[in-house]
Amino acid sequence: MVFYFINSYGDVNPLTDIGKFLGSLLMISGIDFPSLITALSSSSFIDNYNKERKQQLHEKIFKHKANIENEIKQLKDSIDNFKK
Repeated sequence: MVFYFINSYGDVNPLTDIGKFLGSLLMISGIDFPSLITALSSSSFIDNYNKERKQQLHEKIFKHKANIENEIKQLKDSIDNFKK
């Protein structure tokens, strides 16, 4: 694991078990923290996009519904006029 994180100098490295553990923990957190922030911000963007898209679809459906209701009313009026 350390191989992926070294800077090729090798002049400073932990010698004790605690130092090795803390070094490993620091290396892992150096990847996990930016990944966590990226995941959270991406999730926020996706949620906002989905909310906007859902709102747009609802508006489109309601407009279409209103048009259909108007057409039905016109058809009923035409039928009533035809019966007379």
